[in-house]
Amino acid sequence: MNTNCRSLSNKIMYLQSLMSTDTYHNTAIITLQETWLHEMYDDNLISLKDFILFRQDRHCCNKKNGGGVVTFIHSKWSISNNVCFSFSNDFIDCITVKCRPKHLPKYKHIFVTNIYISPSCSLSDLSNFSDEFTMFAAANFDNSPFVITGDFNSSECSFLEALGHTNIVKFPTRLDETLDLVFTNDERVYEILERFLINSIKIFFVLSHSVYLDLLLPLTPVNMLASTFLTPSVKHSVQF
Repeated sequence: MNTNCRSLSNKIMYLQSLMSTDTYHNTAIITLQETWLHEMYDDNLISLKDFILFRQDRHCCNKKNGGGVVTFIHSKWSISNNVCFSFSNDFIDCITVKCRPKHLPKYKHIFVTNIYISPSCSLSDLSNFSDEFTMFAAANFDNSPFVITGDFNSSECSFLEALGHTNIVKFPTRLDETLDLVFTNDERVYEILERFLINSIKIFFVLSHSVYLDLLLPLTPVNMLASTFLTPSVKHSVQF
């Protein structure tokens, strides 16, 4: 689940209430942009029940508010999570979390990257970030499943396409523009749905039934205890 929240601190209670609804209680991953956090905000003030918080606040920013990304990983979905890449300057914030889901034994990890790029980002700043991220991705992603999601504000994303990443969002996410994107190395895996959340379009991506079964070890039955993260419409799927 992904959205630009434009300040997290005043929406965390609303977000917590969403997680208790039938529509969202299966959510395993939440990626938020423009969190507007800084070191004075303790993690306890922006935590969600049953979720592990990973944050990258905006550094070196001359503005009072702006930037920042947060990724929440449900504690029952993944048994091990760690930040393996982070980046922040006046215009770009990024964090990548390496997750080890309980029910994905064919692969060791899934990489979840959350990016915010300011609309005022210069080409040189974007180039510096793309160089760093490209080196990281080339050295670490290999053939593991990954998703790169965030608010790109119409920035040039050819560096992600050059890495073999495909954007699978095919509809406008704000007014008539597609600013919020989801890149992956296997576009068969995810289904993208539109949902309104907070003050922008939420991107809702679901690991599809048939491909998810292919990711499991051969002939391994789906563990029905995993139903905490099964959606009503797609049985045996993992909802992000």
